[in-house]
Amino acid sequence: MIDLEIPEPYLLNRDIKPSNIIKGEDESVWILDWENAILGDPLYDLALFGARYGHGTLWKRLKEGYGLNSSSPKYALYEIIGLIGIIDFYQKYQINYRGRQNQFRKFVQRFSFK
Repeated sequence: MIDLEIPEPYLLNRDIKPSNIIKGEDESVWILDWENAILGDPLYDLALFGARYGHGTLWKRLKEGYGLNSSSPKYALYEIIGLIGIIDFYQKYQINYRGRQNQFRKFVQRFSFK
């Protein structure tokens, strides 16, 4: 069973992407574009970023910044939900979504939801 309880709600951006992240002269990091913000689980923002842009350096820094555990079943569920949304968007706008379907299939196969 997946624990879906949110210990403390956070302000989520829901549109974190490389072009919405800027670095200040003092090494501070700023996230822009908050028009889709909601209160919720920070794992959701991390999972959406992972689904859209992969799990490279920027994803790892976001994970460290939030202090989150991405190996939980709840994270996997959030990323799967994000991938479903991406596939739906690609299909709606007639963008080739076969690669996203493969990404979805591989991600689901890595996790066991007991």
